[in-house]
Amino acid sequence: MRIFTILGLFCLPIISYSQTEIQDGGGVNVTNTTITQCGLSSFDLQTNSSSTTLTWSYTTNSGSGTLNFSSTTASSTTIIPVTSGLTEYTITLNDGTSNYTVDVVVASTPTLPTFPSSICKSNGASLIATGLTSNQTVTASHGIITQNPSGEVFFDASGISSNTTVTLTFTESYSGTGYSLSCDATTTMEVLTVTSTSMTLSPNSILKCSSSVQLTGGTPSGGTYSIDGYPNAITNSNTLDPSLLSVGTHTVTYTYVNANGCSSIATETIEVTGFDFYTNFFVFNTLSNKDTLLYPSNYNGLETYYNCSSSATSAFKIQLASTLTNTFNSYQINWGDGSTLQSGTLPSTSPITHTYSAAALYSV
Repeated sequence: MRIFTILGLFCLPIISYSQTEIQDGGGVNVTNTTITQCGLSSFDLQTNSSSTTLTWSYTTNSGSGTLNFSSTTASSTTIIPVTSGLTEYTITLNDGTSNYTVDVVVASTPTLPTFPSSICKSNGASLIATGLTSNQTVTASHGIITQNPSGEVFFDASGISSNTTVTLTFTESYSGTGYSLSCDATTTMEVLTVTSTSMTLSPNSILKCSSSVQLTGGTPSGGTYSIDGYPNAITNSNTLDPSLLSVGTHTVTYTYVNANGCSSIATETIEVTGFDFYTNFFVFNTLSNKDTLLYPSNYNGLETYYNCSSSATSAFKIQLASTLTNTFNSYQINWGDGSTLQSGTLPSTSPITHTYSAAALYSV
């Protein structure tokens, strides 16, 4: 007797079920994620859903931007951002039954600060931008960038070659729930040559009562000489009037500007010897038969004595100190009002007087 085994197979149909997704333009699932973008370029979204009742919409979560849906079909859409600064959106796909979302963060391309198009190569840092906020930074392809909490940006070109083109990258950084985003804008800046300047000053010593002299010794030629605190002492770039300087040591600065507009300086000292006129005489005004000692003030770099009165007529009296009367043999004064030069012999202890007939500024 044979025993048989019968195996009965029942075949059930396999049903494939696909979860609805929002996908980027490359078909990658971005549902429930955050997409970030710098700039206002369009981007594509699509879905794998076969529903015939698909709709796309968005809400703005923060910021003031908007989104325009373009070339929208049942399964895809092209989105064009319109925004300034940073805007956060939620895009929703509805398939007739459920909603599916993706967050989108769009930042506009940063607006560059006002960087200089060129900078002179120098030893030390130069200010190149101001007003940056805490989320803004600057980097450079060459040189050294430093940035302080006040939003000032400095560039040090001392370590790089002249005539180098530097690329500056300005970055705005943002962060929020589930994302961080940095957007860049770039520009270039040229590092220009600075001409080396030196000076062997001549003369380097002069009497206060000497006539005006021509300062020389600065190289390359064509620069200008100056003395800080005495803007009128040097005229025509190099003509020094020593009478306008106080007795003592002064620093002379020679400034040369090359064809690039880059300046360089050299300094030396000059010694002014002799009597300082302004510290060896006393000036009084005479009002109501009373002498009042005047103290000078500085007006355009010159010692200036003034008298305030209701009368246009002002009488001044000068009393020379003994250091002058015992040293010099004579004096001559031009009172600056067109009157005859006043002169006399020394030593003399008598005061020198003069009356002005009109209120004005006189150079004596």
